[in-house]
Amino acid sequence: MALNIIELEGLINAIERLIDDCQEEVQSGFIRENPEKLCRIALHFRAQLARTAPIAPRCNAPWVSAVIEPDGAVRPCFFHPPFGSIHDGALIDVLNSDAAVQFRSHLDISNDPICQRCVCSLFLEEGDARRARSGERKARRNFQSDPGANRKDLSRS
Repeated sequence: MALNIIELEGLINAIERLIDDCQEEVQSGFIRENPEKLCRIALHFRAQLARTAPIAPRCNAPWVSAVIEPDGAVRPCFFHPPFGSIHDGALIDVLNSDAAVQFRSHLDISNDPICQRCVCSLFLEEGDARRARSGERKARRNFQSDPGANRKDLSRS
């Protein structure tokens, strides 16, 4: 998707209004992204129009997450090519395979052309990862204690 210069100016104005008008929602986390990340959206389209050089976002996606495609391919993020498949072994083995480790050890996000054009900018702080693991364990315990309570009763729909 691309924008023309007029649409880009409209996007910039909309983002600025959002940041100004919704400060409380941004600070509370109701609007998940911070103003810097919201402004990166316009920066991405500015780079597409060759109005600025593309700049890679702060990102640690390949180290803290993975994308599993419907065919089983495992990617380090949405934009880089797969480095394995869940059909070749357990996910943990794919994530720690030679190909995956080599990819992460050689990835220079700030200079990688795919990363420079990225719109995702996933970056989990250590506390975010710990909270996510804690929430996952709690959800797993709740599901295991009463699996039926976690499923929608389709017979009543």
